[in-house]
Amino acid sequence: MCWPVWTTTRLSYRGLAGRIHEWIVVAEGLNRLTSAGVTRVHGIVADLPITLHYFTLDETLGTVLNLARAQQLSAYDASYLALAMREGIPLATLDNRPRAAATRVGVRIID
Repeated sequence: MCWPVWTTTRLSYRGLAGRIHEWIVVAEGLNRLTSAGVTRVHGIVADLPITLHYFTLDETLGTVLNLARAQQLSAYDASYLALAMREGIPLATLDNRPRAAATRVGVRIID
C-alpha cells in the first residue's frame, strides 16, 4: 500500500475517508468508540483543510490504467502513483513494487 505525501491542504479525501471509515468500523466493533465519538471524529475531519483530487474517466482509463499495466501495479497503487506524478509530490510506501515503479517514472520516495 502506498500514499502520496502531502501537506494537509493537498490531502486526498478519498484515501483519508476510507482510512477513517475502516478505523471507525474496527473501533465500534471493539466497543472503543461510541456514536458520540463518531460525531466527534466527523467534526475533527470536517475542520481539516482538505482539497479533493479526482481522476476523470479519461485519466482513469488512460493514465492510471496504462501506468498500472506498464509498471505491473494494482489500480489502487497506480492511482496513487499517478496522483504523485500529476501533483509533483513524493510518494510514501514500504511496498517494493510501487517503490520501484516510482523510481522508474521519476517520482521521489519518502523513506
